Amino acid sequence: MWNTDKKTKEDLDRIKQRLDNMERNFKELQAKLLAPKPKQKFLTTDEAADYLEVSRNTLYRYMREGQVAYHHIGGKRKLALNDLEEFINRNHNGAMPSIL
Repeated sequence: MWNTDKKTKEDLDRIKQRLDNMERNFKELQAKLLAPKPKQKFLTTDEAADYLEVSRNTLYRYMREGQVAYHHIGGKRKLALNDLEEFINRNHNGAMPSIL
């Protein structure tokens, strides 16, 4: 009978540890969600195309294909500078090592 009590106590301890971990994770997530977000800078499609050094048609294709995120603000498409930087980083190809 003593083994059963010990097993039950171990099970309860494991459950308590899991609950403590879940509570800690919840508090961390809550803090992230409630933290003030820095104000984003939005660019027009012309500005974004210039920033990426592509034509507006190429930018529209990226938007249509879902490669670049955009927002409708005031009836116009705007692109967050952070999203453009993410797009650049995703499409970055490392330089080839020099043979010299």
